[in-house]
Amino acid sequence: MRPRRHIKALDVALIVVAAFFVAFTTAMIVTFWRFQMVPDTLIASFYASCGIELVMAAWIETKKKKDRDKDEL
Repeated sequence: MRPRRHIKALDVALIVVAAFFVAFTTAMIVTFWRFQMVPDTLIASFYASCGIELVMAAWIETKKKKDRDKDEL
């Protein structure tokens, strides 16, 4: 039997962001089909906040990797 792999909190956060990203995009497509317009400011804010979230996640992982590499020396 293989040992269970522990899921990191950052992995869970990225999965939640991805799911919310897909749900929001789907909702905006449905909104456009129904009303022939979309809330542009909301969309821009949403994608900007997702971008910031993903950049911060990448920064955290990079920082952790650098710290691990520094400890190994």
